Amino acid sequence: IQLAYDVIALAQEFTDAITFGTNAEDEFAVTIDNAREQFREIRTMFDFEPDDVLGGNDPSIAFAQFIQQNAVINALGLMSIIDFDSLDEASEFRMITYKKVEQILLELNDDDLYTALLDLQTSVSADIDSRSRELPRLAELTLNASLPAIVVSHDLYGTISEEQDLIDRNKIAHPLFVPGGVPIEVRIYA
Repeated sequence: IQLAYDVIALAQEFTDAITFGTNAEDEFAVTIDNAREQFREIRTMFDFEPDDVLGGNDPSIAFAQFIQQNAVINALGLMSIIDFDSLDEASEFRMITYKKVEQILLELNDDDLYTALLDLQTSVSADIDSRSRELPRLAELTLNASLPAIVVSHDLYGTISEEQDLIDRNKIAHPLFVPGGVPIEVRIYA
């Protein structure tokens, strides 16, 4: 009985670690500002394949699958919080997560968990579809000559408010010199 209690306690500890900050009542609750980073941290658990390390039918494989199921459930929840930068980013996050959801669904033997996970994915999908209508697309642009970021922003968008995004997105070393002759990434608003 003690062994069963220890396994349940260990599973709860891992669940608490994975879900850290995802409860709005937590002191360190996820915000729009840090949800993207939380997603990236949880995503690292998607790539771990317990069969590669443990082999065979080791009971720890079931535990590792439990951890991955918790990680993907929390990743889906985080996707509803993330303020996506572009349609491309929303699509990338969706592809990464849904690929793992599909893998987990194929391995599940629990009908209730299968249905709940599928329902959660459907709800997140509807949310992302709704928010994606407002998101810009990413495109590449090559300037003929080097220009200041403020000029590029004004020429492309009719406002200088996109200057910092151009600098950050393209890792521009100096805001007066957006390089000409090389592709830069820009947002295109529909």
